[in-house]
Order: sequence, then C-alpha cells, then structure tokens
Amino acid sequence: MKPVRTVLCYVVLVLSSTVLLACGSKVGSTKSANSQVSAVENTFNQSCVSCHLSGMAGAPRKGDTAEWARRLQAKGMPALIDSVKQGMGAMPPMGMCSECDDETIEQLIVYMSK
Repeated sequence: MKPVRTVLCYVVLVLSSTVLLACGSKVGSTKSANSQVSAVENTFNQSCVSCHLSGMAGAPRKGDTAEWARRLQAKGMPALIDSVKQGMGAMPPMGMCSECDDETIEQLIVYMSK
C-alpha cells in the first residue's frame, strides 16, 4: 500500500505544479496590460488626486462620468489637454505633473472620466 501512496503523492505534486505554472503564465500575460493602467493610476495618485477626487475648487471629480462627458462634448479632448497644459481655474499649468506629455494627459483624462 505504501508504494501506491507514494506514486499517488507524486502524481498530485506533478499536477499541482502544472496548475501553478499555468496560472503563473496567465498572470504574466495580463501583467503588461495592467501595467499601463497602473502607470496612469500611479500618476493620478501622485499628481491629480488631491483635487480631482474631492472636486476641490471646481475640479471635475474622478468617476463623474456625466461631468466629464459634458466637458469632452463641449471642448473636445485637444482643448482639454490644452487646458491642463495652460492651467485652468485653480489648477496651475500642467496641473501637478510637470513631466506629463500630451499622451499621458489624455490617458489621465480618460482615467478620471470613468
């Protein structure tokens, strides 16, 4: 009975390892897709959260889809990007993200609008 038990343990170990390896490769394939989101979220948390989470000084709040849709409809993305670069209301030029380029600003606007 002991040899059967040992073989059974090896089979379980091999199957478990195979499942874990399959899970690990699946996580690795989605990591690059999530890294883009994480970079935008990280920039938001470093540069935008203090005003755009609470709506301080009239800043459109993150997740206020109606307000962001209204602004995007009224101005369009290029004008919103220019507003960020030039400053608007209490927001200084470039907001709090002096290293952001136009693409990053657009990604931040899209992130905040959801």
